[in-house]
Formats: sequence, structure tokens, C-alpha cells
Amino acid sequence: MKGLFLAIWYSLTFRLIGLFIILNTVGLGLYLALSIVPNSESLTSYPVPFLTYIKEQVMLLDDKESIDQLMGDTLYDLRIEYANHSVLQTDLTIPSLDNMSLSEHISNSVDYYIDTNGAQYLVMHQDVANFIFVYRYGRYSRANIYQGLKVFIPITALLFIFSVYFVFFRFFRPLSWIRQSATRIGSGELGYRIPYQRNDELGQLVDIINQMAEDLEQLFDSKRHLLLAISHELRTPLTRMKLNIALLDDNSASKRLHRDVSDMIAIVGNILESEKLEGQHQALIKTPVKLSDLLNELKSQYELPELEVCSSNSEDEPTLLLDVTRIRLLISNLIQNAIKYTDAKDRYISIVHKVEKRNSIIDVKDNGKGISKEHARHIFSAFYRTENARERETGGVGLGLYLCRNIALAHKGELSLLDTGASDKGSCFRLVLPNKE
Repeated sequence: MKGLFLAIWYSLTFRLIGLFIILNTVGLGLYLALSIVPNSESLTSYPVPFLTYIKEQVMLLDDKESIDQLMGDTLYDLRIEYANHSVLQTDLTIPSLDNMSLSEHISNSVDYYIDTNGAQYLVMHQDVANFIFVYRYGRYSRANIYQGLKVFIPITALLFIFSVYFVFFRFFRPLSWIRQSATRIGSGELGYRIPYQRNDELGQLVDIINQMAEDLEQLFDSKRHLLLAISHELRTPLTRMKLNIALLDDNSASKRLHRDVSDMIAIVGNILESEKLEGQHQALIKTPVKLSDLLNELKSQYELPELEVCSSNSEDEPTLLLDVTRIRLLISNLIQNAIKYTDAKDRYISIVHKVEKRNSIIDVKDNGKGISKEHARHIFSAFYRTENARERETGGVGLGLYLCRNIALAHKGELSLLDTGASDKGSCFRLVLPNKE
């Protein structure tokens, strides 16, 4: 029984139904409260024969105390405006006849008047005076209440709307966390967990997603460890093969074998290097360097007339602590990709270096065949290559950009592919490195 009660209590559906009932109850209560307010426009509040009798009794009295006592035994207050402009009244809040307007004509000597607040008054005209009667509770009529509610209702409505928003925000706040977490987990942050605990359906969904992320992390760790172990085991026999091939006759067959074994050794080396950078045991050897000097060094190394290097803000360029060997490898991989996938006849490769307040940015752009949006989201994944890039002459197995991304992340930076607007306008890779760690 207790389990059933807790299940209902923590049910998001039950809470929404409860909130819906509360909203409707408040709305119905406000409607009923306004409906039962006495309406001062009801003429039955003023029995003319009875008030005529009261008027005659008042005319027999000659002092205010007696008149107050007489009116106190009724449900009415009275204001007498004499012809000589003197006034006698049992309630100082009753307005003068000049501040009222005629509402309804009853007889030659009796009229109904209304004031600016909508309250009704019975006025009996005499030669010597005007007798203004008001129902003691009539001034607290619907019209009066509406006047007060002009301020009360907007404030109450704002508070009510804010309260409802706050309740709904608390109900559905985990949805934004789930969306952000799914994006981060989908981008490769398998170690991320949603920091949320609740016993309703959304809380259960969060637990399932966290468990899924943990299972995926364990699965990928197992695959990575297997790949790492295989790579370690292959390294020694591949090295022996390369040495033995060097002893063969120098012919086309031995050259092909030598090239294939070199490619395999490079693949194994990239796998091991990526694991070092992706794991918790990052081994970066950092030295102070200026990126402009490194880029000029790479330009002289490649000796390509179509390679242009431009550094802006060189006067304010900071000195960065980087693993120079790995950053050089990253930029070299980007340049080599640009060379591979551009036509040698009209090739153009530009490297633009600029310094911002917090980051140093390097853009490597080419005018090659480009990368379609279909493949752009996967190019930093291990062993991923586009279908039209699997020709033998391009080489590689899709580990280059994966390694480049890990190098950038190890330096707390970011490597991304910018959108050039169309897949046939070349590619532009952006490397962002923090000026200070």
C-alpha cells in the first residue's frame, strides 16, 4: 500500500493533474466570489415607504445625536443638505449631491443617484432640504470592489503566473538537462553524468540515461583497450618485417612491401599516440613558443609557393606553453590533408593566425573538393573516411584528424571544421588554443 502511495505521489502525471485541479479551483473561487458580491444597483435595497417614514421622523428631531441614534437602528446612513447650504450627515464619506448623477427618476420627489464609484443613493427632495439615503453596505458593492481589483487583480495575476511558471519549471527542468547531456554524451563525453536526482518519471529517465552512458563508456573502453593491446603486440613484428624487407633486393615488389609495412607502423603509432592523449595519463612536454614562429618554420619546411601564412596581431602575440612536437604534427596533418585533396594545378592553401583576448586561432583553408555536411560530423572519429576519399593514392585509414583532435583537447583547445557554405568550396579547419591555462 505504501509503495502504491509513493508511486502515485511521485508520479509526474498525478502532479500535473493536481496542479490542473488547483488552477480550476482558484478560477472558480474567484468567479463565485465576484458573483455573490451585493449589487448596489438593486433597487430593493431602498424601500421607499420605510425611508419616507424615517425622513419624517428625522424632521421631528433637532439635534445630530438623536439623528445618529435613529439611523444607527437602521441599515442606512443619511446626508441632509439644507436649503441654507448647511449639511448634517451620519457618515462623512457620503458625497454631496453635486458629485452625483441622476440614475433613475422614481417620482416628483424621489430619485436614484449614482456616484463615480457606481454606488446608488436614494434622494428625497423637500423644499427645506434634500435627504440622501445610502444603504450602509451598498458602497461595498460590485462596482466598488472592481475599483479595488484594478490594482489587486494584476498583482495577484502576476504572482499566480510566476508561481505556476516556477512549478512547471521545477517539473520540467530535467528535460533541458537531459537534452544538454544527450548532446554531450553523443559528442563523445561518455564520462559525463546528469547531476540530478528525483523519484518521479523524469528522475527514472535520468537514471536510465546515466546508466546507458556508463555502459557505453565501459564498452568503448573495452574496445579501446583491445585495440591498444593489439597495437602493442603488432609493433614488434612489424618492425622486424621492415628490417627484413630492407635486406631484400631493391625491386618494385620490395618497395611495395616496404611502403605497406611503413603504413602499418604509422597506423599503430597513431593509435598508441591517440590513446596516450585521450587517456588520463597525458604526457605533454610543454615548452614556450610563439605560433607565428612555428608556422613560418612549417612553411619553409614544405616549400610550397601555393602555401600562404598570415599572422595578425604579431606585436601582441603571447608566448604559449605547448607540446611543440605534437602541435607541429597537428598542423602538418592539416596541411598534408589540404595537399592531398586539392588539385595541384590551381591549389591554394592559406594558414591564418590571429590572436584574440583569450585564445589564439589558426585557420587552415584550402580550395579543394571540400567535405559534405553528411560527413562533416564524423570526420574526427577514429577510422572514419568519406566514401569518395578511399582511393589508394590518398593513403591513411582515418586516424589523422582523430589524432589531431586529441592533440587539441590535450592542450585544452578545440579543433573544428568551419562551414564554408558549400561542399565544393574547399575546407577550413580551425584550431583554437587558450593563451593561458
